[in-house]
Amino acid sequence: MSVLIPLDALSQVDLSCHALIEASAGTGKTYTLENLVVRLLASASDLSIENILLVTFTEKAVSELKIRIRQRIEAAIAHDDPAMGDAKPLQAALDSFDNAAIFTIHGFCYTLLREFPFETGALFEQEPVDDGPLMDKWMRRQVRTQWPVRYGDHLDMLLRLSGFSDSPDAFIKKTIRIARQVTGDSNTEVWVPQEAAKDPDELWKILQTRIVAVKSLMGDPPDLAHRYDRLNIHANTRKSMITQVIAPLQAILTEIDPDDPSLDAVFRLADLLKTQSDRITSLVPEKWLKAGENLDACPGLSDIQARLLHLREIFVSLSCLLMRQSIETLREDVEAEKAENGWISYQDMLGRVAAFVGRKDAGPGIDAIRDRYRVAFVDEFQDTDEVQWRIFKTLFLDGGNTRFNNRLFLIGDPKQAIYGFRGADVFTYLSARQEMIQLADQGKAQLYSLSTNWRSLPELVTVFNLLFSTPQWFGPDIGKDPFAISYTPALSPPPDLFPAALSGQSLQAPFVVADLTDHSEAAQAKSALAGFICREIRHLVDASDVCIQDRDGTVRKPGFGDMAILVRSQSEFFQMEKVLLEWQIPYAYYRQPGLFQSVHAHWLALVLRAVARPEDTGLFNIALLTPFFDVPPEALVRMTELPADHPIRQLMRRWFYLGETRQWGALFQSLTADSGLWLRHCTDPGWERMETNFQQIFDHLIVSAHAQNLDLAGMADLLDRLREKNENPDPDADLHQIADEGDKVRILTLHVSKGLEFPIVFVAGGLTRPAQDRIPVYHEKNPDPTHPGFRKVIDLSGETGVEAAKKEAEDEDRRLFYVALTRARFRLYLPYFPQTGKHHWVGPICRFVAESVDAARPLLEAAKGVDWKMVHDTIKPRAPVPAPQTVVDIQRFQGPWLFEDQDYTARKLSLASFSSLSREISRFSGGLEPAPFHLSGVFRREDDEPAFAAWPDLAETAAELPGGARMGSLFHYLFENMDFDRVMTGPKDILAHAPHAALVDDALARFRIDPMWRFQIAESVAAVLRTPIDLDGRTLVLGKLSPDQRQHEVAFFFPAPQGDGKAPYGHTTIRGFMDLLFEWRGKFYIADWKSNRLADGYGTAAMEREMAEAGYDLQYQIYTVAALRWLKKVRGTRFDPERHFGGVLYFFIRGMKPGSGEGVFHVPPERLLPLAALEEKIHTLLAGLSP
Repeated sequence: MSVLIPLDALSQVDLSCHALIEASAGTGKTYTLENLVVRLLASASDLSIENILLVTFTEKAVSELKIRIRQRIEAAIAHDDPAMGDAKPLQAALDSFDNAAIFTIHGFCYTLLREFPFETGALFEQEPVDDGPLMDKWMRRQVRTQWPVRYGDHLDMLLRLSGFSDSPDAFIKKTIRIARQVTGDSNTEVWVPQEAAKDPDELWKILQTRIVAVKSLMGDPPDLAHRYDRLNIHANTRKSMITQVIAPLQAILTEIDPDDPSLDAVFRLADLLKTQSDRITSLVPEKWLKAGENLDACPGLSDIQARLLHLREIFVSLSCLLMRQSIETLREDVEAEKAENGWISYQDMLGRVAAFVGRKDAGPGIDAIRDRYRVAFVDEFQDTDEVQWRIFKTLFLDGGNTRFNNRLFLIGDPKQAIYGFRGADVFTYLSARQEMIQLADQGKAQLYSLSTNWRSLPELVTVFNLLFSTPQWFGPDIGKDPFAISYTPALSPPPDLFPAALSGQSLQAPFVVADLTDHSEAAQAKSALAGFICREIRHLVDASDVCIQDRDGTVRKPGFGDMAILVRSQSEFFQMEKVLLEWQIPYAYYRQPGLFQSVHAHWLALVLRAVARPEDTGLFNIALLTPFFDVPPEALVRMTELPADHPIRQLMRRWFYLGETRQWGALFQSLTADSGLWLRHCTDPGWERMETNFQQIFDHLIVSAHAQNLDLAGMADLLDRLREKNENPDPDADLHQIADEGDKVRILTLHVSKGLEFPIVFVAGGLTRPAQDRIPVYHEKNPDPTHPGFRKVIDLSGETGVEAAKKEAEDEDRRLFYVALTRARFRLYLPYFPQTGKHHWVGPICRFVAESVDAARPLLEAAKGVDWKMVHDTIKPRAPVPAPQTVVDIQRFQGPWLFEDQDYTARKLSLASFSSLSREISRFSGGLEPAPFHLSGVFRREDDEPAFAAWPDLAETAAELPGGARMGSLFHYLFENMDFDRVMTGPKDILAHAPHAALVDDALARFRIDPMWRFQIAESVAAVLRTPIDLDGRTLVLGKLSPDQRQHEVAFFFPAPQGDGKAPYGHTTIRGFMDLLFEWRGKFYIADWKSNRLADGYGTAAMEREMAEAGYDLQYQIYTVAALRWLKKVRGTRFDPERHFGGVLYFFIRGMKPGSGEGVFHVPPERLLPLAALEEKIHTLLAGLSP
């Protein structure tokens, strides 16, 4: 029998015949493929780029192959590579490269159907669709309309026996999953139990007959129990069998009338036969006491046992009948709808091409395809299935190398076949490999292997060889079943071609085993492992002597982005995430699924429903609870129905208008900006994830709305379908985008890690396994000689192939963890937590991985040049770096260890406003956060104005001015531009003065305020400027200040103190705007306009509370320092703060009414001076912000 030839050079590959190339992990499969294509183009004068077919697994792989092959052609032409022969064919290939036939398998089949419609019998125009939503629709329709008609009186029995009554959704989802993975080919698929395809009337009659037979054989109770009690077996065995099986069985049979059996009794009989199956199997004793066998004491026992087992088989068939027949009907219904509408699914593309090449009259069409594609390369062949192999085999192997000299190159690695859940079938690869071996024995094919690992350090390659060669993993390739997957030891390249290296005196070995055996519980082991991983990451980043030497010779320190943590599931990610946050390690979950099942999609769906149905008060109230509004539940309970003029009602009406006019971009911008969502939550932990998720969901909804011509209700429905997985988007659409591509540890699932590599890999998944909900499928050798290889068994009963299915699942785990370990280039961390118990939760790490480590340990210790270590101190990992009580941004407050000495960001100037400083101080101190802020339009927002009023004032009356930052900005704009003198000397109603009326109207439009508030706003401005203010025993009227006495919107910048001088973000400069700086009676005052609404009025006590809660004390202190510094600089000796500074005034606009004496809060200079003490106070406060 032919054996695989190790490839030392690509020139060894015979391009004139078929070939199988097995490429282990890290051996340069893609490099080999691209070079073989270029070599073929250069050497075969009768081939053009259009004649070479390349099929790979994903669209991403297609793009990468196109880029790499094109670059390889260009390089061969530029360097005039003599190994490639004449450059003219390569230039021709480059000129026509846009015609290169590089596809996914679905893309290839779709191309065949479009380019050969007459030969394949396809329509000229077919619209691709997804089977998922169609199957869900037709399955539910089948349940509602077809089942009652088809099954009639038997439906109740079938619903209960099948488990549908217990969980309808689970039944439907499982039925659809199986329907999507079967092909309907009886030659390669077999169903168990086969009787489930029979008519239910027929099975019911058989059931009745067998019940009568069993009842007759068992006799009336307690006859059988008495007879059984005389058997010469252990007394406990007799007692158990009588009480658990015989007595209850006879009691149930007594209740059953064969002519009109009670369904309740039938169900109890079925349940008894199922739960006591093991006892019924051993009803006839095999072990006897010393006195010997006396089976004659209980005559007919063997017949009773056989009849009970037959009876149980009928119940099993009835329990599977509903799903089996529903699958067949479902496939028929979906196919009919697709045919009627000219639709085609991705699986249809494969099925129709396979059906075409299998027809007896397909010869001319097959020849046309063979003539077009002379040579085919199938990449990632281990991820194929039987239908795909049938297509390639027919086109390129069965007679394909006679007239057109067709050749087929299969490239793959069965050890990396991990996509069984997607329908990939490693047994197809194994069968195809045997066919290629047979062709090689006939001289028609060659077999090659790529065994030099160019990815990992030689020490790691040796570790891999020892682990994977153990019997507990793959075992060696010696005398094994030809259909088995074995392991051939990999080689390392010559020393001058070694991969880059990781070095450092403080490093442990390249292979580190984390011993978790000191922990008794899996939860404790997982927690310890997470802490250990974080400790190691910190050490690798912090250690001054650890460095990476890249392949180009560059030496650098390792960063977070050099490390990957591999998990099995999302639940393991969430466990790991918590510890990473505690240790303040930046991370990114690579290709995290479930975007539309995220809480952000849920919140958006709630708001969109409320907007689409404005008449529904319940939906409106639910929307208020989301972070778009952040109404506390207790406030919602107290709240009466909001009036139509309430700001939130106005905002919801605006959203409805934007949705109805399909201004989707403006709608989503307003949802996040005008609601205050962005500014209220921009300091929350996980803010980056929230922002990225919302933007990604918005993008998908906008594209879908335009493509499907959706209205507002349609968009809300689409999001609901996406959330409930009733709508299948593009595969990548449901993946969380990475918030940014910064230096972050990558967290990946084991499946996603395939095809990637990382300098340092931590295996963190697999200690436990979730509850199994696998489709009941396994494989067996096909007894039909006309279809050699394997056939798929779909066992709906879950009973016939338990061990076979279990072994297939364990073998897939072996392949999955082979993929995981071989991602590492320099360093690999593997947990060790062996478990010998038969607990259902025990994962692969505790089974074959731990067993393989134990088996390989003596060899690892004896092997030369292998440096490995088992770490035992995982119980008490080093305490994590203390984190703020609320972690805002895991990359913000990490400390100076993130930055290297040569980093120049310390020279950068950072600007900090009062609001940002206030937020940071509140986070560090655990105090109250400042009022929420709102960003609106292109004008400058007033940092200190709330986006909405405080929620106790939620149910404001229509007579009150609306709150929010826009209203605050409007007042600032008016005071800055108003003619104070005309307010004092002009008409009482300032709107009677045309310039003032125009100014107010301009402000309303500029800040998007409803014109209904025009009069109230003008009245408030006039009141503020005309109200007498008692100040130091004298009366101040703001409207009487001349332009020379006042300066509006005074901007300032000055450097803030930096603590120990090691601020990670360079020198911070404080930026601010003083609303008003004015001179009155020889003193200078700072003033600030406040449009805040205070629930307790505008007396001194209420304003004092607002000043403290909003953090305005920091604001006026900073303003004072800035103002006094500036005044001293420009006025010199003419300004003495002790004599010429009058303090700070806060004008609460809503509270300033003539004669009220309220609404003015004065901070006297005595509370602020001397200046040096105030500067020192601010210095101390702000220096604390430097990590």
